[in-house]
Amino acid sequence: MDTGLYRASSDNWHQDINANVISPLPPGTDFVSAQFDNDGEPGRDNNPADPGNSVGGSVYHGTHVAGTVAAVVNGSGGGGVAFESTLLPVRVLGDGGSGSSADLLAALQWVAGSPGGQPLADIVNLSLGGLPFIQSMQNAISNATNRGVIFVAAAGNSATSTESYPAAFDDVFAVSAVDGAGELASYSNFGTWVDLAAPGGDASRDGNGDGRGDVVVSTSVINGSEETYIGLQGTSMAAPHVSGVLALMKGENAALDYEDINGFLMAGDLTVADCGSQNCPRTEQLGWGLLDASKAASAAQATPIRDLLTATPAVVSLSSEGARTASVALDVYGDDPSTVTINSISEPPAWLSIDSEPADNDSGVSFNIALSLNLAALEPGISERTTLEVAYQGESQVRTLEIPVVGQQVTDQQARDAGRHFVLLVSPEPDGGFFQTEAQTNVVAENGQYRFVFEPDDGVPPKELNEVSPGNYILVAGSDLDNDGLICHGGEACAEYPVAGLRQEITISAGNPIEGIRMTTSYSRPSISAASPEQLPRPDFQGYQLLSPNPDATNVKALSQP
Repeated sequence: MDTGLYRASSDNWHQDINANVISPLPPGTDFVSAQFDNDGEPGRDNNPADPGNSVGGSVYHGTHVAGTVAAVVNGSGGGGVAFESTLLPVRVLGDGGSGSSADLLAALQWVAGSPGGQPLADIVNLSLGGLPFIQSMQNAISNATNRGVIFVAAAGNSATSTESYPAAFDDVFAVSAVDGAGELASYSNFGTWVDLAAPGGDASRDGNGDGRGDVVVSTSVINGSEETYIGLQGTSMAAPHVSGVLALMKGENAALDYEDINGFLMAGDLTVADCGSQNCPRTEQLGWGLLDASKAASAAQATPIRDLLTATPAVVSLSSEGARTASVALDVYGDDPSTVTINSISEPPAWLSIDSEPADNDSGVSFNIALSLNLAALEPGISERTTLEVAYQGESQVRTLEIPVVGQQVTDQQARDAGRHFVLLVSPEPDGGFFQTEAQTNVVAENGQYRFVFEPDDGVPPKELNEVSPGNYILVAGSDLDNDGLICHGGEACAEYPVAGLRQEITISAGNPIEGIRMTTSYSRPSISAASPEQLPRPDFQGYQLLSPNPDATNVKALSQP
C-alpha cells in the first residue's frame, strides 16, 4: 500500500516489475480520495497507477518500494528480494505522497477480504507513517491478521523514539533502518516498539567503504516516462526488504502466520543474532536484530517456536525525575503457558530492588517482577546499567531471558528538555516577511542537550532536508507546538546563534566543516527597546518557516486524519 506503481501503458508497468504484477487486478485498488488525487480521475477507482507529482519532482515511491520486494530477474536492472512473488498494487497515497487515514483504513479493511472469503494479499507492506493511534485502524489490522494477513511497516524517519503508526500498532512488524555497516541510520526512528531492522541506506555515511553514500537502489522513473533506477534512503526502503523475506518464507510454508513469524523472530531465527540458549536481546535501535534472509528462509521449513518467555517492557528505565518503579510482566509466547517453568532470577545491584510474585497462568502470564530504584546507592548524574537474567525451562531446552535495566539520579542539567526542536539554516535576507529556510533537521534532547548536524549537498537527487550548499546563513532552532509549520512563535521555544535576539551570520564553505557551535534554547524572550528591531520580540516577526509542514514526510510518506 503506497503511491501506486508507474504504468508505462494500460497493459504495462515498469519493465522490471511488470511480470510480477497480478493480472487482472481486483476491482477497487485505488483508494485515494479526491482531495489528494491527481491521476485525472479524482476519487477512488480501479487504477492504482502513480501519475507522479503535480508540483515538484516525482519520486515514484511505490514503484521504488515494489522493486525492492519483487523486481524480476530479466537481465537488466536488479532483482527483488522475492523476485518470483506476485505484486498487488494498492494506491493509498496521492499527490506528493499525501493521503488520509480514512483512505488507508478502507484499504486495510478491503485487503482482509469479504466474510467467508480469502484475504486479497498474504503480506502487506506499509512504507508510510505519521499517524497517531487510531482504534478503528488497529481493529482492521487485527481482523486481517486473524485471517492470515501479515503486516510490515516503516518505523519512520524522525530519529525519535515516539511511536509512529501504523508501524507501532499491535500485529505489525515495525522496521527500523540501518546503513551499509549495519548501524542504525541517522534518521531512523527507534524504540521499544521496533521489531527488527533492515537495510534502508544513509546517504550521509559510507558504512560499507565503497566510496559512496549508502542508499537503496531500486526501480523508478525520471522525466515522467523514462524508466530507470535511483537510490533512496529511509525506513520506507527497509520495510520492503522484510516484506520480501517474509514472502520467501511463505513460499516455503504457506501456512505461516503472524504468530509463527513472531516466534521465529524472538528466537533469533530471522536475524543475524546467534543467541544459543539465551533469549535474543531486544534493543531500541534494531528490535530483535538485523534481518538475515538466509536464516529466515531456513526457519520457514522448521516448526514454529512457542515456548519463549518474553518481558513487557523489554527494557526498563528508572530515574529520579521519571518512573522510580516498574512492573515487568513475563509472558509465555505460545498457546500453552504451562510449557515454561521459571527457575531463577539473578541478584540485582545495590541501586535496584526486585520483588517477584506468581501470576495467573491461565492468562498467559507466568510471573510479575516489581522493580524499584534505590536513589541512595546512585551517584548523581551517572547512569547505571545492569541486566537481570531470568533462567527458565522450555519444552526443548533451558533458556535465559535478559532484561536490561537503566537507573539514574538525574541532575538539573540532564532534566532539561524543551521538547522536539527543528534546527534551521536560513537565508540572512527575508523574503515576503519570512527568512527562506535552506536546510533543516529535527532533534530531541538527550541529557539536557540537543545535538545536530548538517551535511554538504552532494548534488544527487533527491536533496535531503539536512543537506546544505556553501553560503551565508543564520542558524536558528525552535519548537512548533501549534504545528503551523513555523517555529519561534510566542509561547514556543526558540534559539538563535549565537544569542537569541542577537543573530549573526555564519559562513559555510566547501571542505571546511564547522564544529562546536553552541546556542541556548528557551521559552523566554529578552527585553528590548524600540530602537532594537533585530532583537526579539521583533515587530511583525512571523517566525521561521519549516521546509515542510510535515517534516516527517521525507521518504516515509505522511498521512493526515480526515
